[in-house]
Amino acid sequence: MRSTDTSSIADPIKEKYNPVAIRRIAAIFLIGTLLIRSSYWPSWLGYFGLIVAAALLLNLLEMIGVDMGAMITISETLQHFWMLATAFVFLRTKRNINLTNSINFR
Repeated sequence: MRSTDTSSIADPIKEKYNPVAIRRIAAIFLIGTLLIRSSYWPSWLGYFGLIVAAALLLNLLEMIGVDMGAMITISETLQHFWMLATAFVFLRTKRNINLTNSINFR
């Protein structure tokens, strides 16, 4: 007799569900929002972060079976460019940052 135990069958949604990706999207979104609201950092960097977060969010459509194809490569490349731009801006700023002035939001 054949067993009807389905616990060994992997659920396709659970296989593709990646909580690390969701946390990464949330982190980029929050950092982008803070960069936009900050008066110390350039706002274009924050808007670029929001675009990257939206592009990465589209990749989650893979969980429901939509083939994203090249969008995955494009969004990952955008994320790397955003990280490089953020690092460049952070390293090029003056060393004497007054924390009270950098937290003043618009």
